[in-house]
Amino acid sequence: LIFECRIERVTATAATVRIGLADANLSAGDPPNGVYIRQIDSNNAFLVVRSGSADSGTVDLGTTIASAKKIRITMTTTSIRVLLDGVSKGTVTTSIPSSIMLGLSAMASVVTAGVGLAVDYAKVWSKR
Repeated sequence: LIFECRIERVTATAATVRIGLADANLSAGDPPNGVYIRQIDSNNAFLVVRSGSADSGTVDLGTTIASAKKIRITMTTTSIRVLLDGVSKGTVTTSIPSSIMLGLSAMASVVTAGVGLAVDYAKVWSKR
């Protein structure tokens, strides 16, 4: 499964911003199960892999969401790899059960004034 998005604009990077696949709305905080990019302050964003309400693994992307123009997350049955602008940033061994349904979700903090996230496109597809 491949998730890819291109960020158009992010405002107020000091607030929490999340974009990716999850089993719940990302506006409610970190979902119990998901694979997404999270930025909680003006420092680097992270790929977060969560299974059963606990982080299965994270990858420091070395940049902010606002600086990453194209994000691609590739998921297999055993690992999740993240690429920024075509450059691999790392891999996390997955433990998300195949029975968990993940849906596209993007959210900027609803408690911080002036926060916004604009996504030019987001695609999810299966590659065999």
